[in-house]
Amino acid sequence: MSTFSAMGQIQMEIVITNLTTKIKFKPTPEPTLCEFEEKKLVLEVASKNCAKNHQLLIEMKASIADTNKVRRFSATVTVEELEAASAGKDKISVRMIQFEQKEYAKFQELIATSQDNIDAVMTSMRGY
Repeated sequence: MSTFSAMGQIQMEIVITNLTTKIKFKPTPEPTLCEFEEKKLVLEVASKNCAKNHQLLIEMKASIADTNKVRRFSATVTVEELEAASAGKDKISVRMIQFEQKEYAKFQELIATSQDNIDAVMTSMRGY
């Protein structure tokens, strides 16, 4: 499980299955969501689990610590870019080809709300 931020922590569980090879990604190191856009995700994943143009099923569950807010999101994606990130990890850029738009909007909202809360705390601590 990946955890973002120090305050209003988002706990993220990500499970990835390579639909091209029919194999689940190795659980260690844990997949990490780095960026998300309208129809694109960037993740760090264990090396040698996929290649360019492979189709993946990504299933994510995000929750905010100490609340009941939980959002689930899944998407079928195509790997557009793949580069070595560090020892044992690759950074992949994927384009979503099949997903529920409403589900994704709620998922984005949960992460954005948590980030806004963190920004407000940091601003108050800095005094500006």
